[in-house]
Amino acid sequence: MPARLTVFVPGLFGPLTGIHPEMLEPPRLTALERWWSLGRPMSLQLPVVSAPEQMFLLLFGVPCEGELPGARLSLAAQGIEPPSASLWRADPVYARAGTVDVHIDDRAVLPVTAQESETLCRDFNRDFDARGWRLWASRPGQWYLQSTQPLQVTTVPLSIALGRGLEGIMPSGPDGARLRALLNELQMWLFEHPLNQAREAQGCPPINSIWPWGAGEAGLPRKHWRALWAVDDFYRGAGKVAGADLVATVPADGTALVPALPASGEAMLVLDSLLRPAALGDVGQWYDTLQQLDRDWFAPLLDALVQRRVQAIHLAGGARHGFVLRRGDLWRIWRRRHPLTRFVTTASGL
Repeated sequence: MPARLTVFVPGLFGPLTGIHPEMLEPPRLTALERWWSLGRPMSLQLPVVSAPEQMFLLLFGVPCEGELPGARLSLAAQGIEPPSASLWRADPVYARAGTVDVHIDDRAVLPVTAQESETLCRDFNRDFDARGWRLWASRPGQWYLQSTQPLQVTTVPLSIALGRGLEGIMPSGPDGARLRALLNELQMWLFEHPLNQAREAQGCPPINSIWPWGAGEAGLPRKHWRALWAVDDFYRGAGKVAGADLVATVPADGTALVPALPASGEAMLVLDSLLRPAALGDVGQWYDTLQQLDRDWFAPLLDALVQRRVQAIHLAGGARHGFVLRRGDLWRIWRRRHPLTRFVTTASGL
């Protein structure tokens, strides 16, 4: 029996949620409109505000409670065993002061060269190591903040912080004040660092902060997937921890993916290119990206279902519900197709 494919698309239902449809002129999405018109709704038991990473782990059967194991899963994707001390992913970002609040700028996550990463981590450790903090990188733009003392801190992932005011989502919990104090001092340290002065002279946004998140250890995924494709190490690490037979980066398009699908069992595909424009409220870029996904991914996967190359497709759109489309559903031709705005404004209430 052919494989069952879950397609996880964070950002699929935003930034349109809550916007009146008369304010929009959306494109027609031939394949996607067919998916959600013929598919059968599936509810996900999620709180109203949930990070994509929480939604993703729920698909693995992991309750979306407590601190996310972001650092542990991201390192697992690279085959690196995390240290026993408190460890967060510490994505380098550009925090910009607005008229009301400080927010993570739309240019985050910043491109960082290997030399820049090495320099900043080395200099940070020279100045902060004696106080129990270390910064290191597994990749040039993927940093980790380590505390030599165990700390109890609650954080939110960058996917939630992106484009939002930071008041109310900074590190909290019993030891949150200590981490917030470090971040305040670090911003001054980075402001004066020669590397950032050189970046600004070249017209590049400075690396003026980090966003620590994901020091959790509990709730690691155990559900077995035969194959998983994703770009971000968090998602690929979950596949490795769960024992997937194949964990790989996302291929060029759905046409390239179909021959790689397992002959049976469960497979997972993560398409996260909508996440940034959705988080930032960039409707134009979101539309453009969605049209590209419809052409390059949703249409070929729909064809694979027609051709019996896949048994069923579960579309999980980064909200509290999704759709399951089986080959038999394709005969429900009496179902009326609805444009994007009709679906999104309906979805916003679920």
